[in-house]
Amino acid sequence: MNSDIRVSVNFVQHPKTKKTIRKYGHAAVVSLIALWGFAAQRRPEGNLTGMDVDDIAIAACWDGDEQEFFDMCVEMKWIDVHENGEIHLHGWKEAQGYVINAPARAERSRRAAQARWEKREKKELEQISGDNANSNASSMLNACSTHANGMPEAMRNPENG
Repeated sequence: MNSDIRVSVNFVQHPKTKKTIRKYGHAAVVSLIALWGFAAQRRPEGNLTGMDVDDIAIAACWDGDEQEFFDMCVEMKWIDVHENGEIHLHGWKEAQGYVINAPARAERSRRAAQARWEKREKKELEQISGDNANSNASSMLNACSTHANGMPEAMRNPENG
């Protein structure tokens, strides 16, 4: 899941942002940013299709009239409503490529981690079953004969007992 979005350093100075503030106040821009954050986490493609006006206002933390917020977003071209009824955040694909590709990056990362674990497990198994196993067996035999010297003959050599 995404934890951030990209916002241009010129966002506040952009004429579209300035017009939004003049017509609808700073709260509209704050709500717009909240909507972007919602989309980054739950709609990474920027596709709001299936959400109604109320859903969008809730996602944006908009306290005013939900239709007013939606209409403002369409009027100011923050949201695009297509002829087929789809609703998209305007310019999202161009501005938020990092967000859009987050699921693919997460999957690549998961596969790479899995490959590292499998490689580590294989290496550990090779160490246990390879030459190391033979040297462990030899050292155990040596340890047994060393310690066996202090044992009674019957315990050292059960065939003679």
